[in-house]
Amino acid sequence: MLGVFIYLFIYFICLLILCFSFPAARYSQELVTFMKEKQLSPLRNIVVPFAQAPIFISMFIGLRRMANLPLDSLKEGGLAWFMDLTLADPYYLLPIITSCTMLATIELGTDGARLSSQNMQAMKYVLRGLPFVIFPFTMNFPAAILCYWVSTNMFSLVQVGFLRVPAIRDYFQIDPLIKHKPETLPQKKKGAVEGFKDYPCSSITAWKNMKIAREIEERHKYDEIRFKKAGTGPIVRTYRHDPTKKIINVQAKVKK
Repeated sequence: MLGVFIYLFIYFICLLILCFSFPAARYSQELVTFMKEKQLSPLRNIVVPFAQAPIFISMFIGLRRMANLPLDSLKEGGLAWFMDLTLADPYYLLPIITSCTMLATIELGTDGARLSSQNMQAMKYVLRGLPFVIFPFTMNFPAAILCYWVSTNMFSLVQVGFLRVPAIRDYFQIDPLIKHKPETLPQKKKGAVEGFKDYPCSSITAWKNMKIAREIEERHKYDEIRFKKAGTGPIVRTYRHDPTKKIINVQAKVKK
């Protein structure tokens, strides 16, 4: 389940970068036309993740309320060092396992989602930082919630690893992953600090690129209006000179 939310988060980030980056601003109109011709819809890919979201949320809320009640069966239904599922892990092993499995799923998921391009480097660093950010919040979670979370992380990790097997990808007709050599790429890989500086979704850069995209769209609409008007409207009279300016008769002045 966690892998589904990771993919959904990556998908929306890709859409933001696609909308705000300058190359995408130039080719956004061509992309929209191509998707209309091929009857492609990016919203279809997020139907399944959105359908599974209520399941994860309801399980989380239900386990938390049962632990806070507390339910008698949860007090003795644990394993090893966490026998009482209504209490937090005293050794913090479950939060650590949760963060580690999440990080492993993110690493495999981002690699499979082809986030190795230069514009996506900062996004990879953001995703890698998520397990460390949520660790302070999961430290005090009841063990019942973390058991559910770890199990879903393990299933997501197995699913991502399963789909990376070449034989499985061939069976389900999934395109193979293309790996480019670093020396053949036009741009060198940048570090975390440089990647964030050049990240296209920063506030200033995003605002500038959004203005560029809007200007290109308005210019395209203006060209369409002029094209239709030229084909249906009256013929516009043209001049060999600027009619708003007076023509000075140079020959007459010379004779004088």
